[in-house]
Amino acid sequence: MIISALFGTGNLIQSQTIVNVFDKVFNIPVPITAIVLGGIVAFLAFTGIQNITRMAVITIPFILAMYVLGALVLILLNIQLLPKTIVDIFVSAFSFKSVTGGAFGVGIILTLKEGVRRGIFSSEASMGSSGIAAATARVSFTAHQGAVFYVSNICRRYCNKYLNRVTNTIFRCL
Repeated sequence: MIISALFGTGNLIQSQTIVNVFDKVFNIPVPITAIVLGGIVAFLAFTGIQNITRMAVITIPFILAMYVLGALVLILLNIQLLPKTIVDIFVSAFSFKSVTGGAFGVGIILTLKEGVRRGIFSSEASMGSSGIAAATARVSFTAHQGAVFYVSNICRRYCNKYLNRVTNTIFRCL
């Protein structure tokens, strides 16, 4: 189950994307990028959550600065197109076709989002994210944290089950 969750969640996909970008954009061979990336992940994993936090505090402002600078460079390189682009955005955004399509799309997205959320995250079985959160707790006896975590999953599952029944009954009565 855990191996299948790795293929369906962000870890494998994110590392594959990083390797592909470094290969295609910077011409750095895939094995080299994979080894360096694996080394960074192993270092962070084996040194604890405090190092992960420190690394995030260092890298996230850098990522934000690079994103903003990249956007500004692109705008400055195409400054002559800026007025026409702004007009096109407003003319296209408020046409009848765009408004109706947007409303229809939002309805579909909200419906799918709610369905997927209820289906997957009502019980995070084999996803791994809730277990990671529980593992970071500081307790005197680890079995206490495990018991609380186990009982909370059971409670969440049954509460969702009965709340769904009540909601369905109410909608049927309307």
